[in-house]
Amino acid sequence: MMKSKTVLPNRENLQDERFVTITRFAYIYGAMGHFIIGMTCYLLKIQELMWFNFLFSVPVFIAAYGLNRKGLINLAFFVAMVELLLHQVFAVYLLGWQSGAQYYLIYLAGLSFFNPKRKNGDLFDPLMTVTLANPGFFIRSTVDQDKNYLRPRSKRLADSG
Repeated sequence: MMKSKTVLPNRENLQDERFVTITRFAYIYGAMGHFIIGMTCYLLKIQELMWFNFLFSVPVFIAAYGLNRKGLINLAFFVAMVELLLHQVFAVYLLGWQSGAQYYLIYLAGLSFFNPKRKNGDLFDPLMTVTLANPGFFIRSTVDQDKNYLRPRSKRLADSG
């Protein structure tokens, strides 16, 4: 009588499968969340962020979902992280330091730990990005701009009312 061998799944493939499943839902929620943020910006009459969400954020998360389904999980993850970084930079620029949008950058550093395909050196980049971005936001928000066409929305609203 022959004994059948139990074939255990490859641990690396199992981690990849979990990561793909989790990020698939994250990209769907990201697209839906940014659509809702776009609608909120429309209602609050923040035109710049509304268009940014509708024309950039939502399509990027849809693209990340498609890349994820094609097996390009690192590229999809990178695209989503870049979108989140640009979104927060733009939000802080438009709404000002007082809005607190810069605090959403902190989770970007943590997200990089969830990617099973990352290399140890890859963790340094998101941590440095967050570390350098926050002081940059603060310096940018405290320096008064003389040019009206690039002034943050919060300063334009304060000046007009």
